[in-house]
Amino acid sequence: MMANNIITITKVQKPWFLPSFMLKRAFVKSIPEYASKEGLLFKYYHITADGKTFGGIYLWKDTASADALFNKDWYAQVRKRLKTEGEVAYYDLLESQTTEPPVGFSHLKGTKSVLIKIHSESKLVKTNFSGNGLLQVYKVRNEESFYAILLFKTGKNLKSYIKEQNVEVVQIFDTPVLLKNS
Repeated sequence: MMANNIITITKVQKPWFLPSFMLKRAFVKSIPEYASKEGLLFKYYHITADGKTFGGIYLWKDTASADALFNKDWYAQVRKRLKTEGEVAYYDLLESQTTEPPVGFSHLKGTKSVLIKIHSESKLVKTNFSGNGLLQVYKVRNEESFYAILLFKTGKNLKSYIKEQNVEVVQIFDTPVLLKNS
């Protein structure tokens, strides 16, 4: 188990009037705000593959750091600005593996992430987490099940991995902007 590290995944319904290219600009514009968040170690900004929701995949030092951001004010701000509800899912980080770590802020084309469901802890240990273009792996769990969050260089790398490993995909994300805090 990683020393109390937490992963959160946020999802917010994308308004009809906000095209993806404008959303990506907003991601980049928000980098200074998130770079200053106490306890935030990493953030993948994401748009779901179907284009209907957006948000982030965050790696936190601990639950208290995540809770400091995702409080009633955060939910109220989402409702006020976007006229919709925000969702935040918490996962305990069990293990992480990095093959090619991003440095600082990265604005990447084609980078994809996937959340896959693993049906047991023993299967989590046995699952092959290697593949062409695989950059990062986070093995996580919540009260319900075990999962893995994988970051790939390209959608082609992701599709190849899914086909070869025959994994249960929960969600695929376009992750065009990455932030690594020091």
